[in-house]
Formats: sequence, structure tokens, C-alpha cells
Amino acid sequence: MKKALITGVCGFTGGHLTEYLSKSDIEIFGLDLPLDGGSYFDHLKYVGKMYHADIRDRNAIFKIIKATKPHYVFHLAGLIGDNNLESLFETNVFGTQNVLEAARTIDAKILIPGSAAEYGAVPEDKLPISETTPLYPINNYGISKVAQTLLGFQYFYRYQCKIHIARPFNIFGPREPENLVCSTIAQQIAKNEQKQVESGVIHVGNIESKRDFIDVRDVVEAYWLIINLRTQFQYVKSSPCFKNYQNAHSR
Repeated sequence: MKKALITGVCGFTGGHLTEYLSKSDIEIFGLDLPLDGGSYFDHLKYVGKMYHADIRDRNAIFKIIKATKPHYVFHLAGLIGDNNLESLFETNVFGTQNVLEAARTIDAKILIPGSAAEYGAVPEDKLPISETTPLYPINNYGISKVAQTLLGFQYFYRYQCKIHIARPFNIFGPREPENLVCSTIAQQIAKNEQKQVESGVIHVGNIESKRDFIDVRDVVEAYWLIINLRTQFQYVKSSPCFKNYQNAHSR
């Protein structure tokens, strides 16, 4: 039986990936920080063994990788949002390095998800974004994700690690965190339908911005297909590029 380790297993995407892999003949191991609340952890029933550790802890990560010996490592753990650059690099770059160093000792296949934040503000005449669009991040999170991507490339070229880098855009779907836009709008609609508010008004932020959204269930399926490709390539997981991915996979 093949084995998979999911870092960030308690997160939004980690939960859906766990459920997706549970339908296959895969033994699942989970890694995340100690639970400190939350409303949905039912997917953990599919996890054969759960490990609580910080990816910044090199010794802990090496022990977990050595104990589980996974064929696949889905590295979903990371720090997001408007944090200072030092904290973001400690987790997203140096924490990722710990995972890569440990995973390469067992020749595991590794998937690293990037972010649309790596591109920054792309001019209208440069859309749609493709795999070759230059990376010009405009915030600390985007900078840390670019560094993480480059680190993945280094391990691929220098150590011949089986690195697969995806770059999903705005992910939405069931159990989306309450502070994200789709979840916020859905909650307001539900409250209006249940007559919990009187106004009937849906409050949103900037309606001039344009974003690509992709269902989390499509994302985790793509992750599984990508990590099983015979060759490594960088794939931008946003709706305009989905046909490109299907064509590449069919080959």
C-alpha cells in the first residue's frame, strides 16, 4: 500500500485532500500544529496516524518522515496573510526546506502548492496569466511563496528530487474559512434567507477587482493527478489554464 503524508492536514485544503485520498488504497499520515479549536475535523478519521509538530522544527520533521516513509508528501502547511517577512520566511521557506531535506532521504514525491500572490498586480494586457508570466509579488506573503517555489526548483535541479509545483488561485468550497470572500457572502445570503437580518443587503469589498476561483475539490483532484505525472512541470491551477492541464495530463 502506498503512503501519503499531508502537512497542514487540518486546514481547508488538507481536509478535502484527506477525504479524496481516502477513496483510494492510500495509507494517510497527517501533520499539523496541535489543535486549538476549529469546527470540522471529521476527516481525521481517515488519517492512520496524526503527528503534531511545527515544520520549523527540523528534528521533528526528520523523525516523522523517517517513521512514516511516505511515497507522497503533500506539503500544504504554511503561513498565510499579512504577516511580517521574517515569520513568513521562517515557515514558508525554511520550514519547507526541512520538509524537502527529510523527504529527499527517502526519494518521496513532493507536491508544493504556490499562490497567485507570486504574480502580484498583472496588467490587463498581460492576462490571462500563464506558467511563463513573470513573478512580481507586491506583498510579503507573495515574496515568501516565490522563494518557496525557487527552493523547490533548486531541489529538483540540484538533488533530482521529485518536486511538483502547482500554483492554485483563489480556492473556495465547502468548509471554506469564514473570513474568506465566498464564505462571507454565503453566510450573508443564508442569514438573509433565514430572516436573521432585516436589510436584505449583501456587504462586499472591492467589486472592481477580478479574480479566478477554483473549487477545492477540483484542486485536490489536480494535486493527486499532478503528483502522479511521470514528468515534472510547473502548472498554474486557475480556470483559464485548466484545459492546458488536461491536455498535459493526457499525454
